[in-house]
Amino acid sequence: MPARLFLSRTLVLCLFLTTLVSSFNPVPLEASEESYYYKQALKLVREGRWDAAYAYYNSILRNPKSRYYKVALFAKAEYYMLSKDYRAAKLAWENFIEQYPDAPETLFVYVHCYRIAQKERASDVAENYKQKIVQSQQLSLVFRKSKKFDFTSPFLHKYQAVYSIDKIEFLKDGIPFEKILY
Repeated sequence: MPARLFLSRTLVLCLFLTTLVSSFNPVPLEASEESYYYKQALKLVREGRWDAAYAYYNSILRNPKSRYYKVALFAKAEYYMLSKDYRAAKLAWENFIEQYPDAPETLFVYVHCYRIAQKERASDVAENYKQKIVQSQQLSLVFRKSKKFDFTSPFLHKYQAVYSIDKIEFLKDGIPFEKILY
């Protein structure tokens, strides 16, 4: 009898500890996996291995609730731009705008869409994006000549928007790449 009692108490204790340990997982496996994908993507970007980095960013896109989803979505569109696949980039940028219309980096998405529309000679579409760019930042330049907005992309490009009274200048890695007059 004592051996049977010992076994049942041990079994109950094992079940209790298993339940306790399994319920104390502060980071879901999916989140740690996505964090791994994100870190790997950044590492590969730093090494200049964009195709491999894109594969990791794309893996994150399987979970729309991921905290890295917005970054991965931007990375997807940016990868297509780097690959000069403007048709796929346009669709990816439009998807970003649809999901994150109020995100600060959407300003740079508009600029990319504007440039693609210009390449496609779609002047009405380009003008529409130009208006969105101008309207995207309601800011006051009182007592200032200009205001800047910086953003580092998932592929580590440093974007900058410089607002002046009559124009917005966009730089990518310190090189001017678009100017919007208004």
